Amino acid sequence: ITKVELEDLFLEYGTIDNIYLKHISWGESFARITYSNNDAID
Repeated sequence: ITKVELEDLFLEYGTIDNIYLKHISWGESFARITYSNNDAID
């Protein structure tokens, strides 16, 4: 998932909690997210 895609999810769902609930299978990926200036998030 790219940073742009993640930002789009925030715009669509509003909060990280809502994204988590709607995309629970992504839990492992979100657990590894760091709010840095990385261009992409694996």
